[in-house]
Amino acid sequence: MRFKSDDLIFGIEAKRLRDVFKKCPHDTLNKVFFREELKISKKKSDEILDEMIKEKYFIKTDYKDELQFLIKGNAFRNLKFIKPITKKVAQKYVEELIDRAQKMNNDEYYIMYVDEIYAFGSFITDSPDCQDIDLYISLKKKEHISNEEARKISTKRAPRATNFLEQLTWASIIEPNKFLKSKNKYLSFHEQADADNASNGNLKLLWKKTP
Repeated sequence: MRFKSDDLIFGIEAKRLRDVFKKCPHDTLNKVFFREELKISKKKSDEILDEMIKEKYFIKTDYKDELQFLIKGNAFRNLKFIKPITKKVAQKYVEELIDRAQKMNNDEYYIMYVDEIYAFGSFITDSPDCQDIDLYISLKKKEHISNEEARKISTKRAPRATNFLEQLTWASIIEPNKFLKSKNKYLSFHEQADADNASNGNLKLLWKKTP
């Protein structure tokens, strides 16, 4: 899925639509929120959303004003308007990621370790380039760290401005992912469920921690 930021999709600028999608929590889109964010009429909003349902961006739910994101909708929500890179460059970024994973596994500061790294999307196809590198990284807690210790370490390390959930997951999710990503905009990390859905189960194992 490739778009330029100013491309029109369903009559809406791609970046503007992507930004609205990204504001939606829990993989659902509220119809009222959608039309208020875009400042369009209910009639126009309903027409656009009906078209999106036909194109399989969403599926209806039991709640009349709520739609569920499908694979296509989630892919658009995670869209990055960046210049594609060659497979050679992408492979270099993956090798650097694996190197950081090995460093993190050997660093006592981190309470988590990388067990496996999977890829999906254009990186594992015959495409000569890719716009980003879709990855699922399996993180596991180091054996000597208890759940209670993990929570205490997270709370202690989390910046003051973070919310309660971020405080609980700082050391177990947020911090290791920040280190692994290393501000590389081409690395796209996904939750396991999202990766399974987006790839239709076609995940490729790139690296596994040795015993």
